[in-house]
Amino acid sequence: MNEHRDESPDLGRDGLSARIAEVLPTARWFGDKDREVTAVTVGDLVAGTNGGVRVGWALATVQFADGGHAEYGVPFVVREGEIIPDAADEAFVAWWIGLVASGVPVPSERGELTFTAMEGEHPWLAAAEREAGRVLAVEQSNTSIRYGDIALAKVFRRLGTGVNPDVEITTRLAERTGFAQIARPLARVDHHADQHEMTVGFVQAWVPNQGDGWSWILGALHQWASGTPNSGEIGLVNRRGMLAAIRALGERTGELHGALASAGTDPSFVPEPLSEAAIDSLVRESTRLLEQTLQQLVALEINDPATRIHVQRVIAREAELRQRLEGFRAMAGNSAIRVHGDYHLGQVLRTVDDDWVILDFEGEPARPSEERRRKHSALKDVGGMLRSFAYARGAALRDAAASGPSLPDTALIPWEAEARAAFIEGYRARARRSAVALVPDNDVAFRRALDAWELDKALYEVRYELANRPD
Repeated sequence: MNEHRDESPDLGRDGLSARIAEVLPTARWFGDKDREVTAVTVGDLVAGTNGGVRVGWALATVQFADGGHAEYGVPFVVREGEIIPDAADEAFVAWWIGLVASGVPVPSERGELTFTAMEGEHPWLAAAEREAGRVLAVEQSNTSIRYGDIALAKVFRRLGTGVNPDVEITTRLAERTGFAQIARPLARVDHHADQHEMTVGFVQAWVPNQGDGWSWILGALHQWASGTPNSGEIGLVNRRGMLAAIRALGERTGELHGALASAGTDPSFVPEPLSEAAIDSLVRESTRLLEQTLQQLVALEINDPATRIHVQRVIAREAELRQRLEGFRAMAGNSAIRVHGDYHLGQVLRTVDDDWVILDFEGEPARPSEERRRKHSALKDVGGMLRSFAYARGAALRDAAASGPSLPDTALIPWEAEARAAFIEGYRARARRSAVALVPDNDVAFRRALDAWELDKALYEVRYELANRPD
């Protein structure tokens, strides 16, 4: 039995706050590992029971030594008197979808949680409630719960005031455009308190798939690296097939940007000219981040000699990197639109019919919500995906070394070059169809602007790795 609400949610705020503080340093979803935590407090609380187990959701405020703060959504259960901040518990998993399917607002200590189904989607939610849910064991900044082949529920972790960009963009694409390569939105969960609202959860239709783009590409690269793709017909066909799939991903990405550029008259979606002032601001901000990243690298203690050499080479190229960021100026005359914002191979699914579906429009998790809702050049997403190809090459080389004779560092450079070319070719073919100028049409200007965006993304990645995976 799924009892949706509990009229006496006092579980001991101090105890819950302390338990949340304990799990933060190692929690995958905690996006502020590079900041010193000074306090954790539970600002609001919803509690209930499922099968006799106390369950709930807490809004936790994390204070930092730099004077800032961030808010996180934290599911929890209480078993044998112990508070466990964990969304994977079967009691929470069943309780959460029951709340969503009911559609009935649930009071919290300071406000309420509301559950809003998209038009015509109540039958899907009812069907999902009958499925045994399980948390997906994937690396991501939120928690995703699969309910059979019916639905996927996301519990957002790092929260911000207003609608979550993932909900906002996915819903807009579904309702106002013909772009169908997304997971259909079913329902949203919002927290209301003190005249403020924030999105804390999202439910979408499950997409049958062959895996995300990351796992699909790594599987193909394993075959590529272990075989001799240039010496036989089968290898050549596999190679052509993979590059054709990557070109198709570029096409879908161009179609996505065209759809976002024509998603209605809402001011938050209407394209805006990339003015000289806006580009100047982008150059200044990216240069500041370059300086910050290089300072972090200078201060880094590195034991591995090879890594130390790589870092020293990057630091020595500061003047060249600054000049590369000037490439943003090649975007003059283009438009800024809403974009994916954190686009990489892990954000796309290879469908069972050999197509692509694009997911997770929340943006880069380390950035504030208001920043993730800003309009940008479409090349922000293009640069992100190209960086993901580089990550995939590195991961494939490490996997090969772990499972057998290691490959030389140069082994997959031809693949990466061909993958980049295929993606860009497919992308530009579709982007040119947009009613607004998404990217520079001139080849030299396109290359300069894209180089700047790739560097901007690489700087973000270095800071993210230093904070989350310094090893």
